[in-house]
Amino acid sequence: MNKEMLEQLPVNKAIHPGDKMFGVMKKNNNEKGYYVSGKKNTAVFWSLVKKFSPSLIEGKKVMDYGCGHGRMTRHMRNFFQPTALVAADVLPDGVDFCAKEFDTVPFVISNENPISQMDETIDIIIAVSVFSHLPRASFEANMGGLSKVLSKDGLLMFTANGEQWRKTHKITLDSGFYFSNFAARIPKNKFKASDLPLQEYGQTCVSVNFVKALLQRVDLRLVDHIPQGHVGKQDIYIACH
Repeated sequence: MNKEMLEQLPVNKAIHPGDKMFGVMKKNNNEKGYYVSGKKNTAVFWSLVKKFSPSLIEGKKVMDYGCGHGRMTRHMRNFFQPTALVAADVLPDGVDFCAKEFDTVPFVISNENPISQMDETIDIIIAVSVFSHLPRASFEANMGGLSKVLSKDGLLMFTANGEQWRKTHKITLDSGFYFSNFAARIPKNKFKASDLPLQEYGQTCVSVNFVKALLQRVDLRLVDHIPQGHVGKQDIYIACH
């Protein structure tokens, strides 16, 4: 099917009560935008797979790395027609919700259970707004873990803040990397225990050269870099073995 036909397929519109992104959109009277943006974002990555690795376009194993409560996950089965769809996140309730509602294989990420411990390989890995929030050690560890579970002919696609974000926020990239955690910005009473530790979550910005060097260290190579390719803000990186 072409993209237009895929976009017309019915989708499960179940919402988890803890879905913060949906909550923000609902508050702004834009509940429809939650579904529209999730579908649009998924379509972008589907188009990239079709462009760079058309043999992966359907019937493969797909992972939504950082699935949250399924804003994009719910659309991935329609677009990729996968043999298996893995929903991975640090939030157990998000992973469980995706498994229940969207028929996904659950994987709860933690220090004791990093993605590198997955005992199977994945053909398409999509990580949206994950690497835009990690401190350097976690950034590098997560990239290394994803390299280990990416199949030999697979495709890894992820987003990250880049040059435009650096200019807007007027920061410098020492060694090509910048991180500022949320510990000093969010009152402790506004952050639930189920969320990421404040010291391990914040705003991250990277240079293309930093990403290229890291990919090389973890046995990956950069296929393409699309500045502001994700919603006109974050850069999209495409990598493979």
